[in-house]
Amino acid sequence: MKNIEEIKDEWSFEFYKLMFKMQSVFEILIKSKIAESPDPLELYYFIHFVLLSELADSEQDEVFKKYSNISLEKIAEKVEIKDIAKVAITRLERFNEYSIYKNQINDGQGSKNEKFAMYIHAACKRIYTNSPMASTWFGMHYRSFIGSLARERIKLSSQMSSNLIKELDGVL
Repeated sequence: MKNIEEIKDEWSFEFYKLMFKMQSVFEILIKSKIAESPDPLELYYFIHFVLLSELADSEQDEVFKKYSNISLEKIAEKVEIKDIAKVAITRLERFNEYSIYKNQINDGQGSKNEKFAMYIHAACKRIYTNSPMASTWFGMHYRSFIGSLARERIKLSSQMSSNLIKELDGVL
């Protein structure tokens, strides 16, 4: 039988794998469905923001730190960047900018659809260097990805709950 710490470690590891899986899913989705090539670094900044902001209520701070550090190393290697500290600073700046846009969507003033379009446009402006067509497709695929991320998170939670119940059944 596993103790509480082992169960927490297992949950953290599965959650960590989910983050990298979903990062890959989003990259593949965007690259395969939109003809224009994205700026890999700007796409990374946006994916990093999306994953951390969408999963923020999961209380997995250590997993977020580990994901952030390893994903930063991977993107720096992928695009051959020597100054990782500069990339980390820009990532934080983008995170803050995207947070402002995303928070404005639900601020209660004006159309949510218009604010969502502004949020997506802000991302696309950097990722695709102002391509209106890419922006349209990106928004559509982004919504699809968010749905997929929610389903994968629920599936993982369900799996982990089932595992916990099996562990408890062994005790009782």
